[in-house]
Amino acid sequence: MKLQKAYLCIDCDEIFTLSQSNSSHCPSCQSLSFRPIQRWMDYVPTVDTETKGTERDELINGMEDK
Repeated sequence: MKLQKAYLCIDCDEIFTLSQSNSSHCPSCQSLSFRPIQRWMDYVPTVDTETKGTERDELINGMEDK
């Protein structure tokens, strides 16, 4: 499953794609309350794995302030 096409049902926590369900409902509970997972992932800044020590700490502390 591609993250860009994955949806999370707010009512039952099912993860699905709209093509799997062939409708605009959650395939598990038939709820209309679902959101794209990618939307939440866009808010998580990527941190370079090469960033070390205080640089990394500053980035993390900056995220917590938002």
